Amino acid sequence: MRSARYAILALVGACYDPSFQVGLPCSPEGACPTGQVCAGDNTCQLTSGGDGDARPIDDGGGTPDAMPIPLESWLVSFQHPNIARADDVAAASGGYALVGSSLVFLVDPRGEVKWQRELDIQAYAVAGVPGGMVVAGQSYPDVGAVGLDGDGEILWQKSYADQTSAYANAVIPIAGTSDVVLVADSTDAASVGSTWLIRVNGSGEIVWQTRFALANGMYATGGTATGDGGVVVVATSDGETLEERDMLAFKVDADGDIRWQKRISGGDNEWGESAGRDSTGQIWVVGGTWANSFGVADVWIVRLDEMNGALLAQHRIGTAGQDNGVRVFPYAATGALVVGEITVSGNTDLFVVETKEDAIDTQFRVGSSASDYGAGGASGNGGVVLFGDTDAFGDNIGFFAAGMPMPEWLDGSCSLRHSTSANMATSSATASNTSLTTTATSASAVDLTGASTPVDIPHTAECE
Repeated sequence: MRSARYAILALVGACYDPSFQVGLPCSPEGACPTGQVCAGDNTCQLTSGGDGDARPIDDGGGTPDAMPIPLESWLVSFQHPNIARADDVAAASGGYALVGSSLVFLVDPRGEVKWQRELDIQAYAVAGVPGGMVVAGQSYPDVGAVGLDGDGEILWQKSYADQTSAYANAVIPIAGTSDVVLVADSTDAASVGSTWLIRVNGSGEIVWQTRFALANGMYATGGTATGDGGVVVVATSDGETLEERDMLAFKVDADGDIRWQKRISGGDNEWGESAGRDSTGQIWVVGGTWANSFGVADVWIVRLDEMNGALLAQHRIGTAGQDNGVRVFPYAATGALVVGEITVSGNTDLFVVETKEDAIDTQFRVGSSASDYGAGGASGNGGVVLFGDTDAFGDNIGFFAAGMPMPEWLDGSCSLRHSTSANMATSSATASNTSLTTTATSASAVDLTGASTPVDIPHTAECE
């Protein structure tokens, strides 16, 4: 079970790199691209004349600042006096929400901090929803979740109790609604873990709740929404030895009823981390495997049929070191962006791989000369945002995030990109039906009374 983690951070910000997109935030110095001026709302706007006044052109069809801001190349880093962990990142409120310990940061697509808050829950997961975001984790010893608006103000906050203790590892938004499914671990008095799903509405009230269990225990780490209003959950089975651990995946429908359940095993130590869905209805599951690896462990990508869980394809990506998959963002039946960790010569970095036609098209290591560990990634407007921990600050572990637009990726003076030579190969695991025990739970949503406290953490340009 996770322990309580608190931290005060000192932030180092990113460079300003102007773009010709109308509606970008002004630079910290009030600068804008040529032909635009910094308007009263601190965005760069076209002018209605040549006098330089900040009067946005409006032809009656809406102001230019309604346009989405493209992701730029940047890196921000955070230093704090206590050991703490980065946990999750998600696209939300026109930017990217970063959560770890009890903190939430929102950065814009240029890497500038829009706001920062401290909550009265331990924040392990975040997802963007209409009008803001949902942050979830633990209000010890129970699941805690908070709905925030785009400015970081609390809309609702609840706790949900099950068995001895529980905490949420992931938040899955349900398209077309303000509902989310909280993917939680629930532990009984014998310290055996199971997976607890709680669907809540836009006010945090419970729509349905169900617990899923195996005899030896299991823990869930992520999942994805399906095209029919359900979710696929990614988990790992517990065993007496590491070699007995297997990847698990199961689907529930919009009412929480199980539709299929699979145990995916390569005969060694395997685990699942998260999932994504492509436009054809394939579910891409990412995690790790020690079976037939290139070195110690490999990033493992498994593709499943959304309707029945059939195993459609599987591949390993790895080096001679120990590697692990963290997030996957499929964009076609045979192409995806994969975020993971890679260890080369004792140094761990975040790892970004673009695959096409089941082969590596592009690959990067992103990190410092110290070890940097992957907490998550978020698919953005034309790229990906990475979030993780770094040892670069010495004994006190820090956070860092990077914006990587495609195809430019992380470039310029902010670059911490390294070349690497990971390989990709077909994997040979098998998928079999498993038998989860399903229990209807009866938790109530209990109001929390904590505050969303602004945290005044100054930031300066890391590169100019």
